[in-house]
Amino acid sequence: MNSFQIDGYQIDPAPIGEGCTGEVFQVKNLREKKSYIAKRYHSISIDRRLMESIFNRYREMPLHEGILSLKESRFDNAPYFSITENFGGRKLEECGPFKEEVAWFLIQNLASALGHAHRYGVVHGNLHPGNLLYFESDDGDIQIKVSDFGSGMMGEIHHIDLDETAYFAPPEQLVTLGRDYTNGKAEKWDVYRFGAVAFWMLNHTMPRGKLYQKLRAQELATSGGRPVPLDPVALGTIIEKDGKLPWKRKIGTGRKEARYKEIIENCLSLNPAKRPVDMRQVHNRFLDLEKEFTLLETEERAAAELAAAENRVMREKLKQKTKLFTARALVTILAAAVMIATFYLLEYLNLFKETRMKNNELGQVVTNLKAYNSILGNKVQHTTVDLKQSRAAADASFYSSMTLRDVDDQTATGLKELERSRTYYVKILKEASQQPDAAPERGRALHSLAHIEQKMSRIDESVDHFKKAIATFEEALDSNRIFLDDDHRQDTVARLADCYENIGMLNEKPGSDEALASLSKAIWYLKQVLVNEPGNLSAATRLAESSFYLGQTLDKQNRFEEAIDAYSAAAEKAVKLRSQAATTESRRELEEMISKLQFHTAEALQKIGRETESVDAYIATIESIERMRSIQGYSKEETLMMAKSFLALGDIFDEVEEIGGGDKDQVYNEALRLVVPLNRAKPDNVEIATLMAHSLARLARLELAANHRRDGYNLSVRGVEVLSTALESSPDDLHGYLQLAEARLGHLDFLTDNRTKARTISLRGVENAVKAHQIFVKTAENYSEPVRNTLDLRIRKLFSSYSTNCAELGQNATAAKCMNYATHKLSAKN
Repeated sequence: MNSFQIDGYQIDPAPIGEGCTGEVFQVKNLREKKSYIAKRYHSISIDRRLMESIFNRYREMPLHEGILSLKESRFDNAPYFSITENFGGRKLEECGPFKEEVAWFLIQNLASALGHAHRYGVVHGNLHPGNLLYFESDDGDIQIKVSDFGSGMMGEIHHIDLDETAYFAPPEQLVTLGRDYTNGKAEKWDVYRFGAVAFWMLNHTMPRGKLYQKLRAQELATSGGRPVPLDPVALGTIIEKDGKLPWKRKIGTGRKEARYKEIIENCLSLNPAKRPVDMRQVHNRFLDLEKEFTLLETEERAAAELAAAENRVMREKLKQKTKLFTARALVTILAAAVMIATFYLLEYLNLFKETRMKNNELGQVVTNLKAYNSILGNKVQHTTVDLKQSRAAADASFYSSMTLRDVDDQTATGLKELERSRTYYVKILKEASQQPDAAPERGRALHSLAHIEQKMSRIDESVDHFKKAIATFEEALDSNRIFLDDDHRQDTVARLADCYENIGMLNEKPGSDEALASLSKAIWYLKQVLVNEPGNLSAATRLAESSFYLGQTLDKQNRFEEAIDAYSAAAEKAVKLRSQAATTESRRELEEMISKLQFHTAEALQKIGRETESVDAYIATIESIERMRSIQGYSKEETLMMAKSFLALGDIFDEVEEIGGGDKDQVYNEALRLVVPLNRAKPDNVEIATLMAHSLARLARLELAANHRRDGYNLSVRGVEVLSTALESSPDDLHGYLQLAEARLGHLDFLTDNRTKARTISLRGVENAVKAHQIFVKTAENYSEPVRNTLDLRIRKLFSSYSTNCAELGQNATAAKCMNYATHKLSAKN
């Protein structure tokens, strides 16, 4: 008699299926009178905490036609179960073999479903043909659906009896027994399993593991009927050495199918780093191939139709040529007779004509010489005017190219060209300085010279020339003696805006009043340009950029409300420009700007305590970046912004429990998943290491709160190690040492029962804090006063915490030293 009961459901006592993690039953909802499928899980075969996390996301995930919809689930107390729709159909393992075109259709639908799941953080972990349902309607429509998410060899499980489905698992999942699933590894397991299922559908055999299958068969034959459990570690070790894939010869012979085959082989790579990041990337690759071949087929069809049309035209021309040939032959005979008769007449006329032409040529030479002398005289008169106009035109073109922010050629050739340009403009400036009423030309030369020096990293000279250009341009605008037509006036105003913006950007103290005043002036002049040219997209884009830089400067002065206003103004302008953008590239650039504005707005809102609005802005940032994601994934800048957004969300959820609920571990894990590959690629990058250490420290604290002390300790140690390694290459990074000191302080929470080790860690943390203090004293002048005060408060709070810990550990002298640091305000004069 089955004792499995769920309130509100009538359960058929006989299971309709059984797997390594539980039994499957057909159930009926008593209120809806509707049939569902329920799975009861064995408690020793699942990681309940991981399953609850996966199913929470599963429940919130939008429906997808390729995934069974989830009715409800429970993992907080027994019995542990999930209830999904009753789709019907058959298990995929019971179907087939499929024709190649049918298999590829199902494979792409499966990629779409799994890509949708990965988009919402739902991993499967145990994909195989037994967890895929296949349905074929009476009219021939076919469909595939994914079931049984989260169960299988994944997480901290006590015992699981694996069966033949283990052959679809990647070797690293088998060897680690599925325990190391974080930091994007579970997604890559799904990618491998998808590749294995696809391979099985096309070849009706498993891609790897044949040797282990043979050895196990021999062991079963000699076991005398005793069960022989499958050894996942042994299987994984054999698969790691099994590189060749046994494709059938007839599979993947077409152009498109060969490219599909490459995707599957990429998914089945034994090296996880060479696989796609997740199933979203796999699905995108299929979509890109579909687009590519659709375009190619369209082009080939058009070419074939054109060739056929050309053939018809050629045949028609041939017919016409045949008809005309006879008539032309008769005309040719008659024409030959006429030509012979006229030849002698033409010889006489030509001789007479040549004599007349020679006489005329002598007169023409004299006339030409007189005209040439006249032209030379006119050219001499206009040379000065032409030269000035040429300079103005060249300078306008130069200004347009030099103000592009992505132009930065520091190669030997690039620097040589810049030096040559600088020499040219120094010469023009010298000539213009000796001419009366030459302020506009002098200003343009100074402006271009400043840009060249900026790109040559001669910052002081660049700022000086930008300031001199401003004085010259403003003289040209204010003076009654100098005439400027409308076009020159607009150009002058635009250059003034550019000069002020660059001075604000190049200021050695980015948050200073001088930088703020310069950016405000740049915005004022850009608005003047748009008053006269409302449709000037370049000026509108610069206005949005300048408003963004103004917001960052206000941020550094802790004037957060004003910064938010500046970001909002820039975002409003950028959104409008995006709708007017003519190219995909320009739309993406504006989308990037919008995501940055959303991110900085979120940070400012968080700093002034408007947490709910800040959460919305961070989520908007994540959504904007997600829209920009290419098939290669995020750029480094996008990845860092995403990671910072997730970390900030976690910190807000930590401080304001009613906002985040139980999602803190999810957002910290997402941040960690993003930064781990960056840290692996550049372990000496302190910014990346700081983000990773922050994520690990927060996750460690959550593990400690859940009484998972060992896991939390390991996470905390990892965070300290990552940041210590990065700081070896950057010994003067203030924020890195502050984060390291804070990480060690958090690590002390795991050492309450080991006072000896705690004292050692405490002293190292104090050393890190003192190092941060020393760096701050040396560099304090580089910060605006509000930023300096914020850093001062953070450092003193850190020393105060260490003073308390050292006193509790009996390190009284160190405690007094820390308290001395904590009670003395730091400044640039210390």
